[in-house]
Amino acid sequence: MRRCPECGVPLIIRGVGRWMPNGTLVNPFNHYIRHTFVEADFIPSIRDLVSQKIGVNVNPIFFEAQRNAICLVVEPLLREQVRKAMAHFSPLKHLTMRFFNSLAAAIGMGHSETVKYEPGKLGVARVRNPFDLDLMGAVVCGAFEALEGKPYGPSWQKKDEDFVLTVRPIAQKPEISSRFVVGVEPTQPGEYTMPTCPHCHLPLELRHLEWIPRDGIILDRRRGVRMIGTDAHAPSMVIREMAEELGLEAIKLALEVSREYTVRLLQDLRLVPEDTKGREEEIYWKLVELMPLHGQGLVTHIERKAGCRLEITVINPYDHHLIAGRLQGYYEQVEKIPASVTYDFLKKNHLKYSINSR
Repeated sequence: MRRCPECGVPLIIRGVGRWMPNGTLVNPFNHYIRHTFVEADFIPSIRDLVSQKIGVNVNPIFFEAQRNAICLVVEPLLREQVRKAMAHFSPLKHLTMRFFNSLAAAIGMGHSETVKYEPGKLGVARVRNPFDLDLMGAVVCGAFEALEGKPYGPSWQKKDEDFVLTVRPIAQKPEISSRFVVGVEPTQPGEYTMPTCPHCHLPLELRHLEWIPRDGIILDRRRGVRMIGTDAHAPSMVIREMAEELGLEAIKLALEVSREYTVRLLQDLRLVPEDTKGREEEIYWKLVELMPLHGQGLVTHIERKAGCRLEITVINPYDHHLIAGRLQGYYEQVEKIPASVTYDFLKKNHLKYSINSR
């Protein structure tokens, strides 16, 4: 994995993501497709907590949303000319498998090696350190669907310290899959700039991440926490479906996971000083700089009003519920009191959040 000689970040990242001045991290070939950096256990934590609290296994919802989102992400990489060449020259598909393996390691989802590949029939890979068995299975099936033009299903086996993932074509995807249509829409313009490496032009803040390609892991050096790069569409689709099926309680749980995650992040990095009196707005502005780096949106306005009421305007949040939980976590750490959060849409992809003590 070739790295930038200046900052050490793998150069493959330039080919899979582009940081935009409006707080988004987008696919270089289709700017409507968004990505995000999150802790590797963030999405699985939402899934597991919701399943535990409501007593219903919501894994199929997460699986189908992730499968469809990854299919959308991979398709722009396989231009029409490439698809036509593959139809007449199958070794290109084997080269594509090698690219998929490199990509999985580059975004921290795990280290994989192709064991066997029969185009249109079978794919077998040995996987080390998968970030989550079910969700990685969904990622691989989505990639195969984009490559082969038909749905695949996964099965896992433990092999020594690693896992063997086998994917085969299936007759059709579950009915629920048809409800997970990725809504790509124009984003609001922005003018945010972040310091970049003079050599590779990637954000300098990525230097805090350590890529370990032999293990397929990305570590945040500051905390020793595993991170992954993933699509930014699946969480919104999942929360939308949970709200349809399970009601508002599922949304509250997702928001709570985001709040807890944010509090842990701030405490681990010691980003909020013990004494914040008189510096609250300054600290808030410092905290929200994390959001564009992670492709999660851009804060354009912060106002702290009487009674510790806080108003924050955000354009292009990757999910407005999860950002609500994030901002609530910021507030509770800065103000040192519990909070509640509400939001209003000013227009599409443009929201005003109000956070109050409770």
